[in-house]
Amino acid sequence: MGWFIRSSAVRRVNVGVSIVNLFENLHREVRTVMGQLLILIGLGIYGWGAIKFWSGFRRTNFNGNRFLLTGLWPVLVIANRSYRQNFQKALKG
Repeated sequence: MGWFIRSSAVRRVNVGVSIVNLFENLHREVRTVMGQLLILIGLGIYGWGAIKFWSGFRRTNFNGNRFLLTGLWPVLVIANRSYRQNFQKALKG
């Protein structure tokens, strides 16, 4: 009789562990999908800004190095006031 009680208790623990493992795996998958989704959204925003700046470049006060200014637009928007003003000019087109 004592063996049966221990056996059923072990089975319950194993079922509990299985459910915990299931939720851990599900949580890991959701984190992976959310991470990929955030990366795609970030790349989309980056691409949108680059395309808008590239197409409106002629409205800015910049003369050259269009590739570099377009590629680094997120960093320059944060760090440089003059670039931020010119970026706004480029987006207004």
